[in-house]
Amino acid sequence: KNIADIYIINADGVVKFSSDPAFTGKKIFKDSDECRQCHHDATGSNTLTLKTRNSQGISILRNVTHIYNEAACFKCHPASQKNLGLLFVDYATADTDALISSTLLRLFLTAVAAFIIISLLISNSINRLIHKPIAILIDRTNKIKNGNYERQIYVGDEHLRLQEQHI
Repeated sequence: KNIADIYIINADGVVKFSSDPAFTGKKIFKDSDECRQCHHDATGSNTLTLKTRNSQGISILRNVTHIYNEAACFKCHPASQKNLGLLFVDYATADTDALISSTLLRLFLTAVAAFIIISLLISNSINRLIHKPIAILIDRTNKIKNGNYERQIYVGDEHLRLQEQHI
């Protein structure tokens, strides 16, 4: 379902089979854009997979496998020829790309929502634990300053400890 193209290139760079008949018989050169992506890497691995774009500009995952000469191949190919060519299988990644994009969007929105919720919780805690008690303290000390001695100012443990440190 997700296979976009399959083609086999012989050792001379000629496309011998292609799911797109327009490519069959075409010669591919190592310095072409398609080949340069792999040939800059001299790892010598038997299989290479890379994300690229095909000739139509569609995002694909390309798997390239070397086809080595084996005893079963000697009827058609000389034993001295080690590499018979390459097998290319291109997988369309449009579905995967869409899934990654939607997952990244959901992750971003979740992070924004978490940031907002945590910010609100911190703001509420700071307001409840710091700003509100200070506002009450200022209000009641202003009332005392104006001569109203009816309300007492509650001093919690933290205020007593602070007062003891400065005596």
